[in-house]
Amino acid sequence: MTSQTDFTMEQLRKLVAQYVTEPIDTISDEDYLLDVGIDSITMMTIVEELRQKGFVLTFIQLADEPTIYGWHRLIKQSSADYGG
Repeated sequence: MTSQTDFTMEQLRKLVAQYVTEPIDTISDEDYLLDVGIDSITMMTIVEELRQKGFVLTFIQLADEPTIYGWHRLIKQSSADYGG
């Protein structure tokens, strides 16, 4: 299991790269992920992957802030809230 404190932005980008329709290196951390192939089903899959890594996140949280930067901020917040 990945330690919650060492999950980097690059690791998140690698996870997201599996699901987007554009090359990940063309997507900025601020791009709206719904515009590059992430839909609600995919988001639920990503929530589950992140939960398996120990992050306590919900679909609603990811849907409210669908950017790599936003998701990474939520991951860091989850780490702080749950002592990762």
